[in-house]
Amino acid sequence: MTDPIRDMFAQARALRRARSDQTYLFAELTGGNAPSPEAYNASIDMGHVGAEALEVARQLDQAAANFFTQPEAPNDQPPPAA
Repeated sequence: MTDPIRDMFAQARALRRARSDQTYLFAELTGGNAPSPEAYNASIDMGHVGAEALEVARQLDQAAANFFTQPEAPNDQPPPAA
């Protein structure tokens, strides 16, 4: 089980780190189309900068959304022989 207080502190740290980058802050202030701070920080850690970091972060957010909304994987067992 995770500690909700530590989770809140981790989210605040991620947001502070993302907002320290001018590109993220500008994206957040202009229309609120900024990706999640965690995804943006991950893209920065991968070596992306500027608009490229924003695009990679949006792709990471989309991949995470797809992962959590897809139905469970089908059964890996082959169909019975006819």
